[in-house]
Amino acid sequence: MKKVRNLMIALAVLVVLGVIYILAKQGMFEEKEKTEESVAVTNLNADNIQEISFKLDDETVKFTKQENTWKLDSDANFPVDEDKLQTVLDAVADLEAVRELPDAEDEAEYGLDSPSNTITVKDNDGKEITLNIGAAATTGDLYLNSSVKEGTVYTVSSSFESQFDKKVYDFAQGTDFPDILTDNIEKITVENAGNTFVFYQEEREAEEDTDETTSDTDSENKETADETDSDAADTEMVWVLQKNSEAPVDADSTKVGELKSQIAGLTYVDYINYDCADMSQYGLSEPSTKITVNYTDSEGGEEETAVLYLGNTDDDGNFYSYVEGNTEVHTVSSSVGSQFQSITVDTYKAAEEGTEENTTE
Repeated sequence: MKKVRNLMIALAVLVVLGVIYILAKQGMFEEKEKTEESVAVTNLNADNIQEISFKLDDETVKFTKQENTWKLDSDANFPVDEDKLQTVLDAVADLEAVRELPDAEDEAEYGLDSPSNTITVKDNDGKEITLNIGAAATTGDLYLNSSVKEGTVYTVSSSFESQFDKKVYDFAQGTDFPDILTDNIEKITVENAGNTFVFYQEEREAEEDTDETTSDTDSENKETADETDSDAADTEMVWVLQKNSEAPVDADSTKVGELKSQIAGLTYVDYINYDCADMSQYGLSEPSTKITVNYTDSEGGEEETAVLYLGNTDDDGNFYSYVEGNTEVHTVSSSVGSQFQSITVDTYKAAEEGTEENTTE
């Protein structure tokens, strides 16, 4: 009887311990979920934001929505790219923290006594929120505080700060270089250092196949094809290069193809000025290089012309540029500009027949 009672007590103890273990484990799991759950810092409706200010290149800029259109306060005519600004608005409106550190009294400990950036937003109800970005945490995240919950410091992803690692012209709507397909380029004229280089195409009779080992069957097929296409001109298009008034020479088709690809794939590096009144500050009142491209529009099939001017270079070696008929100034990469400025006949003329063979002998 005593043994049965002891056994029952032992079983009861095991049951109690099991319950305690399960509850403890569940509590630990819930606590883990709670610590990993992100914390809302702002929780705003981005569409209701009417004003936003932040630092760009150590200068504070402010955008204000006026009649559903965003304006740069310092320049009402600035062409705001609202899609790019919306990306920032969304990031600020729905900012979540990785961790929340309550009762963080010493701002200097988190680099918040001298924040690297201060973001202020105001909604259409007049509610204003200020966010300060401080130092980097050991985890790689950033310390941040908010006017919504004073005395609390958060850590947020470093990607939040990257929203403001820009220039004001990164928020400007600009015009891209014309969309030109490589195969639609018909003529390229480059004026540089007092010389004019013109690449154009000539229609010529195609070279005949001189292979004497053609079989009888191939000959019969060729005769049949010749009869079928008797009215078709047996010609080909050849790229030619002419410098000034000198005699034109055949151009290296591969190198011309590279030049055409540079034009077709041309993108700007930086947006500099949306309406330049003084081109001389960029060396564009007297451009160093003028590039004229004659091409066929891929949509309408009409003949079009694009003229690109290159001026001085910036600190990174990129060339200031503008397109004829447009007052926007952009930069193009140093590699693109240098390629057009270094054109010579010797570089682009086709190799004479036998030259390569003689070289290898």
